[in-house]
Amino acid sequence: MNLVYTPALMKGELPFMRYAFRSIIFVLSLIVASTSAFAEKRVALVIGNGQYQYSATLPSLRNPPNDARGIAKALKELGFDLIGGGVQLDLDKVAMENAIIEFGEQLSEGTVGLFYYAGHGLAVNKTNYLIPVDTQKMTKKTVNLRTVSADLVMQQFPKSGGMNIMILDACRNTPASLRGVRGADGEGLVQMNAPSGTLISYATQPGNVALDGKGQNSPYALALMKMMRQPGVGVLEMFNDVGVEVEKNTDGFQRPWINSSPLEGKFYFKPTPPKPVGPTAEMVFWQSVQRSDDPDAFKAYIERYPQGDFVRLAEVNLRHLKRAEQRKEAEDIRLATLEQERQQRDQERLRQDQERQRLEQQKITVPPIPTTPKPPVQAQQFASLPKGDFGQDGKWTWKMDYSRGTRCNGHTLTTTLENNKIKGVFQYRHIKIALSGEVDRFGKAVITGAKRNDSLKIDGKFSGSKGNGTIDFTGTSSNGHDFYCEGTWTATLVK
Repeated sequence: MNLVYTPALMKGELPFMRYAFRSIIFVLSLIVASTSAFAEKRVALVIGNGQYQYSATLPSLRNPPNDARGIAKALKELGFDLIGGGVQLDLDKVAMENAIIEFGEQLSEGTVGLFYYAGHGLAVNKTNYLIPVDTQKMTKKTVNLRTVSADLVMQQFPKSGGMNIMILDACRNTPASLRGVRGADGEGLVQMNAPSGTLISYATQPGNVALDGKGQNSPYALALMKMMRQPGVGVLEMFNDVGVEVEKNTDGFQRPWINSSPLEGKFYFKPTPPKPVGPTAEMVFWQSVQRSDDPDAFKAYIERYPQGDFVRLAEVNLRHLKRAEQRKEAEDIRLATLEQERQQRDQERLRQDQERQRLEQQKITVPPIPTTPKPPVQAQQFASLPKGDFGQDGKWTWKMDYSRGTRCNGHTLTTTLENNKIKGVFQYRHIKIALSGEVDRFGKAVITGAKRNDSLKIDGKFSGSKGNGTIDFTGTSSNGHDFYCEGTWTATLVK
């Protein structure tokens, strides 16, 4: 059973030099992993007949040679081997038959075979004939002797296991001398039966005339050259797009027609380029800076990939490094203040000792001068580092106390600590983000996690069975709005 497709039916269906070496390795991996865009063998025979030798019988056509040249060029770009090494122009009957036979000898199972003909054609007794340039006056009885039957082309296609495409860009302004030959068949070509695995495309619908065009090419050839080069478009969808284009450009006068049997598999004139294998250049760049303590590294990533997958995490790291710098400055001020107070106390003791020695020399006993101790530096005035040993291995429970942000309720966090390695899960709503981190020899910990547009960074310190620090979380709500949460955390070892 044949399936007939028309455009109306098918419409709607269907900055750092140290990163350079890693980038070079990535590019080389793409070159090694790439494969040919055209896996199957592709063979095409392209014929364009325009300079007819007997103008009294058949007038010459201006555009078929131009159309055939354009189609041959496009097919060669798309991986087709052309019979005769290129386009075949103005062939007589013997040359056409020899080219068609050579075409059939190149076809086999698994081959994509394409036949394209542009020139005069007519239908007699329900059979389509392609007219060579040496055709003289003929009758119904001699038409099969002076022309080439389209059935000869159909006989060359494999009966199974291949993709067969016949394109007939014929039926152009049939002369009056042939009207008596075609008889009741009327204008144009007739619909042919498409064997298994075969698609037949006509420049216009059965019984109608195809336009030769006012420019260098016919409307059908122009649309076909354009649509074949579209990447990732299936063969049926491609011919449907050709029909829509031609019908639009001819104000509905010419409507290309498709006749097809069921086609196995999928065929694309121009397949979609294969996706890169391995990590992207952005991923390589990010992996090279994600553990850096240099703010310029994250600024360089954001500058190069302003819409990148890790921009939010880079911004979190920048805020973390800025706060770490502020804490370091506060610690430096605290230590400088303590040192200044120590020097003042030493000077006071020295003064008292000198005064005591002077009085002893005068044999005067005086009580020691009382001193008022300085109050300790308040914890809220200066940052301090917790003291103690490493956090103990086991499961830890967490409590977050957010001081800034929105949508900061309902967050849970569980972790395990083993051999100074931290693993865990942070959850809000139904979103779960896997966490990982390490505890260094001073008990300092950095824990990170990211998923889609959500990112989390935790830093702090573990001592014995306790831990505390700061937490930064950025996420995206279910309706696409961004939000963030900042605050502190405490953790306790579960006994």
